[in-house]
Amino acid sequence: MPPPPRLSPARSAVLAFRGPRVPPPSRSAALVFFFGPEIRRQRLLTRGIPAEAEILAVEERGITAQGNYPVGRFRFLIYPPQGESYETTAKCTIGRFEPPAFVPGAMVRILIDPRDPKKVALA
Repeated sequence: MPPPPRLSPARSAVLAFRGPRVPPPSRSAALVFFFGPEIRRQRLLTRGIPAEAEILAVEERGITAQGNYPVGRFRFLIYPPQGESYETTAKCTIGRFEPPAFVPGAMVRILIDPRDPKKVALA
């Protein structure tokens, strides 16, 4: 068996600097990372269970989606059609002119994820 080829000092320094080769993430992983929240929201809009909720708190996140829709963290008291009421939090986007409607104490319509009742979206 022949010995491995010898590398020049410059080449071995470049290999040592780069470290081990790690394959880049797949395109599907990148798509899920960027579009995952929207995919989950669309699934909730089509399969979610309608319910009423009281807004307990609203926290401005300082982030906007698509430049026009502020993102806020809401704490809800959910009144499901069946079962006991419970609290949960969710990040939701709202229209620029809708914030006065989303104040603590207001009642809103939401959709509950049938797989995980802690996940909700504004209807």
